[in-house]
Amino acid sequence: MSRKPTPVGGAAAPADTPAAEQDAAIEHQEAEAAAPADAPAAAIEQPQAVSTDRVELRVLLDHDGHAVNDVIWLDAEDAMTAVLAGWADDDPAAIAAARALTAE
Repeated sequence: MSRKPTPVGGAAAPADTPAAEQDAAIEHQEAEAAAPADAPAAAIEQPQAVSTDRVELRVLLDHDGHAVNDVIWLDAEDAMTAVLAGWADDDPAAIAAARALTAE
């Protein structure tokens, strides 16, 4: 069995060789290792641009002067932070429920 010579200049092996397949497998493993396996997808995938819009939220926990079931408005970036932190909810049904509770 003969081996193909290594290209001059240290170029990668042709794609049809076992060495190239091994290199590709190693690169794939390294890419998987770069992202923590137990990190929630929402924490990894962040929006590229932040909108300047305001977002309506239901407060789930007393936080920063806001009481449970308050309906508040925050800038989009602050709203995303509040939802990810777990103290606010941007679901329209949650907001409607908070309004119904405070209307009684």
